Amino acid sequence: MSRKVVAAILAAGASSRFGSAKQLSKIGDKTLIETALVTLIQSNVNDICVVLGCAFETINKHLKTHMKSSAKEFKVLNNQAWEQGLSSSIHTATAYAIECDATDLLLMVCDQPYLTSELINKLLEISERNHIQSNPISMPEQASSSIIACEYGNSVGIPAIFPRHYFTKLLALQGDRGAKSVILQSNDPIYVDFAQGDVDIDMPSDLDLKI
Repeated sequence: MSRKVVAAILAAGASSRFGSAKQLSKIGDKTLIETALVTLIQSNVNDICVVLGCAFETINKHLKTHMKSSAKEFKVLNNQAWEQGLSSSIHTATAYAIECDATDLLLMVCDQPYLTSELINKLLEISERNHIQSNPISMPEQASSSIIACEYGNSVGIPAIFPRHYFTKLLALQGDRGAKSVILQSNDPIYVDFAQGDVDIDMPSDLDLKI
């Protein structure tokens, strides 16, 4: 079967530690949400969605204004259950991937400032090779492949690509739990080094970076 990868930016949180809508804070001349979108637009991903929740109207208006000439279309999803935690945004993204009949779902956030389109493409390339090797043409019904995730610091996590047979586990997540548990409990995950992937934006002082 042909592959269809949906890429989702999880950006629905209230940024309580940051003190304002972190998605709209800037490094250089672009907001974090713009930068994340541009990263995907410049990658080989074709189906892109952004999961918003808190401050939905403000951030959505910002995207419509600043991304109206985007080289690729993207879908904005409203996670009305965002107060239930990160898992609710993963549910929203996964439901959209199922609706699109996607074979894989790439999850990422907007506050990893060192994320590049080159890294996204590397994840896609490894996922593609793994898909081909594990899916003999004669038995497409037995299609299976590994989660392709990033490794940084002393941890693993997103951005990561989840094959469709993990969608049920993503939908089973609860509360403020991310997808790390699904990665760690999966069969033969493949890890890709993400230099400085452990750097994220939690406080306004974190914006003082040279990218």
